[in-house]
Amino acid sequence: MPKTHRLRRIANPSTLRSIEPRLRSSFLKPYEAWLAARGVKLAPAAKLDCDRLSILLLGLDGDPPAELLDVVCLVDDISADRHEEKLRALAKKLKIKYQADAPNIDIAVRIAINDAAALYELHTTTLGDRFKTVDRIAALCTGIPTPHAITPAMKSRIEDLLNGVFEAKGRDRSAVVVPIELPIGPGVLISRGDTMKRQSIVEAQRRSTMLLRPESFDFSCLDQEIADHLLRCQSKGDLEAYCQVIGLCLFDDKFMFMPQSTHRYTLSPVREHGPACLSYAAYEGIEWVELDWLEARDQSLDGTPVRVGQPRPWEALAQYGSALSSSLDPFRMVLKVKIIGEKRERRVRLVPPYRIECELDDVGILISHFLKGAGFLLPRPETPDESKLTLWDFR
Repeated sequence: MPKTHRLRRIANPSTLRSIEPRLRSSFLKPYEAWLAARGVKLAPAAKLDCDRLSILLLGLDGDPPAELLDVVCLVDDISADRHEEKLRALAKKLKIKYQADAPNIDIAVRIAINDAAALYELHTTTLGDRFKTVDRIAALCTGIPTPHAITPAMKSRIEDLLNGVFEAKGRDRSAVVVPIELPIGPGVLISRGDTMKRQSIVEAQRRSTMLLRPESFDFSCLDQEIADHLLRCQSKGDLEAYCQVIGLCLFDDKFMFMPQSTHRYTLSPVREHGPACLSYAAYEGIEWVELDWLEARDQSLDGTPVRVGQPRPWEALAQYGSALSSSLDPFRMVLKVKIIGEKRERRVRLVPPYRIECELDDVGILISHFLKGAGFLLPRPETPDESKLTLWDFR
């Protein structure tokens, strides 16, 4: 097995020692023979050699059994702080008892022992939290349509249609659809095989090559408030295929979502209103909003890219005149948004006409409301033909 996994927490000896000894030994019990052959004894539990175990889990003295590596990577990933609320909610649902101050890694191990399938399902659904950069595509219809529920039969239909598309492109029929629920609306993760890769390996003192097809995930979500389709995939062809399949399956309309048919984002408020475009007083929960940086092409200099940013981006923009020069066409912008009660600042990257980078959680909905109110997110009925847009909006 090629060593491509990364363990951020559980392979740390101090983290391994933090797990209750008997719980740790129960977790490793199915692999007792393999561990014993490499110098790690599970009994007595309190004296387990965590330093040696760390080396083994990292694959520094032979590859761990595939099943052990799978469950260790699962526990390692799901025990991240960002998953704590969901992890504890799952433990409560499964009626798994733990101390109130128990670390996440301890809770994840308890769930893995009792119901590894439930932990894997939780891990899969949390993948939706990691998709921040998405293309926003408006529904070509009047009103806000209601999608069909993603039942097991609907899930199979989406998989069959997507696999048909993949097969036609000479790829494996590897699509697996996982329904998820996000604050913004219902969605699906599409697990599929990525591009084939070659990995050099050494076995029995001989070098050889292994062909791998890594697992990759695409993402589709419906913003039910304004009937937009949010998508993240690796190619324009896949984007069009997902739009057609989701439109056909969930709305009975293959052409409900057409990429490049409508523009969703614009940077014109920067030009029209200057710093006032970032007024946030009407949005409860936002502490402040700042322009981090903006990139534009200066048409007076043959389209030379210009970037203005901190510490005084507005003063830098003012160098182009009290009203920004008509020759300056921005094509990318990053805002910093501070939410009341959060320690970190959130970054929101806009790349008109479709792309945004922003979390899709509850706060992400608040930020979308701000972008819409400030004029950066266009009203859904508008199209390039119906609105007076300039080069500022689409470059």
